[in-house]
Amino acid sequence: ERAHRTTRGASRLRRRRVPMSPLAEVLRVGLERLVRRRPDAFQANLALDAVFDKPTKAGAKSERQTTSRQIRKGATDDDLLAAAGAVLVNPDFAVAAGGCLRPAVMHALAHGLDALLASAATGASKGRAAAEGTAEGKARNKGGGSKASATDTDDETLMTSATTHERACAALALLLELLPHIKPVVARYLRVTAAPFARVVRFAVPSRGGHECTEIEINGGGASGGCKSQ
Repeated sequence: ERAHRTTRGASRLRRRRVPMSPLAEVLRVGLERLVRRRPDAFQANLALDAVFDKPTKAGAKSERQTTSRQIRKGATDDDLLAAAGAVLVNPDFAVAAGGCLRPAVMHALAHGLDALLASAATGASKGRAAAEGTAEGKARNKGGGSKASATDTDDETLMTSATTHERACAALALLLELLPHIKPVVARYLRVTAAPFARVVRFAVPSRGGHECTEIEINGGGASGGCKSQ
């Protein structure tokens, strides 16, 4: 019996958590609360899944097993900030994450937005390099005519970046309703990015006064379009 008690005590000691920084502890509590409320967040966010321990094979598909997962040992402050920031800028989880991470939301959101800016800059750089490589290859093989392929590469990169930015803006709009004190962090991000939803703010002006107006696209502060006489 004594041996059994000793073994049980040793097992308890092994399960005891390594001390975490105050910020990491707040993030741990918030993220564990979030996955109890929204277990589907694991499938939507790889950074979040990476900071939690892995479920056993037997219980991998069990909702109870999923919601009882805990932050893994060895997760750093940066790991937790990356996971928290990623869910905060996801409009599908922003409200739930904002409520669970309220005490550390300023730090986590700033980290998430900085990661988006860094990713956009990297994507743009790779897109330009790929476009230039395509152009050079086509020029060597056919003596030119590569402009369309290079443009397609640029357009794909811009589309991905714009979609990510639009989703982040949707998440920020939801968070501002819940946590108005995050305005300085949001403003800092919006000052260095395109106008929210500039790519999708397009509308057709109905024909009026003997003129038929083509589609007008608002892009940033400007607008373009045209009218022709009927």
